[in-house]
Amino acid sequence: MWRWCSAPAARRRRPRRPPRRTRWLPKPPPIWPRRRPPRPPRPRPPKLPPVAPTPPERNPSPSPMAARV
Repeated sequence: MWRWCSAPAARRRRPRRPPRRTRWLPKPPPIWPRRRPPRPPRPRPPKLPPVAPTPPERNPSPSPMAARV
């Protein structure tokens, strides 16, 4: 019995036509604007040399807030 979907029968009935040659077209420009590239990180400030701690004052001056009382 002959079946409609048999591949060998379909091959016998109609020879496959070779694909039509197409020339490569130039790529169209993108529709959406491109995302901006991320900004480069900020340069780090130069490292300062360590500073020796200042000794505390012998007679600390009265604070300006204490003068108001």
